Amino acid sequence: MLPVLPELLGAGILILALIKARVILTRYLDLAKSQVWLRGFTAVLTGFVLVIFSLYLM
Repeated sequence: MLPVLPELLGAGILILALIKARVILTRYLDLAKSQVWLRGFTAVLTGFVLVIFSLYLM
């Protein structure tokens, strides 16, 4: 195993989850046509990820 800080590993996992959620919203829910909805969902998901990460760091 590589010596990686747990905080960096947690941040990486959350970033990958955010990217996966955005791909699902864009491709499978077909929000690529509606940029306003896509930006709104992305903003909410990003806020949620930031809250989860801040709770993880406590």
